[in-house]
Amino acid sequence: MIDFDGQNLQTTINIRYPIFYSDEMLTNQVTQAMTPVLKTQNTPPTKPLFVSPDSDFIQTLSSIYEDVTGEPGTPFSIGGGTYARKVPLGVAYGAVFPGEPSVAHQPDERVAIESLVKTMKIYARLYYHWLFQ
Repeated sequence: MIDFDGQNLQTTINIRYPIFYSDEMLTNQVTQAMTPVLKTQNTPPTKPLFVSPDSDFIQTLSSIYEDVTGEPGTPFSIGGGTYARKVPLGVAYGAVFPGEPSVAHQPDERVAIESLVKTMKIYARLYYHWLFQ
């Protein structure tokens, strides 16, 4: 984003970077690239979210998904930012099923009733597991 108030030009750079990058590595690269032209002021970056697919947590999520849908519960990562990074050990556990159009954050965003019911079954089993297992 670029903002100019008549005197100062401010840019905000939104960078999605891999988990193997360090904040220092990223900051140094951006600063070196911009310093000849602009004065830089860095704000602390938001660290990438990563929970190992081998963790008990992810294995539980995958297993419940598989039990309800009959489909493989293969975890995957997206490049977007998500609310999950604000919760310790959080992950986005969403409800887009194979073969469905991805309309999240698009005009006419919607979900089929069948998918909503399936999602509620998954969430109900997940809550039951954490409360009573």
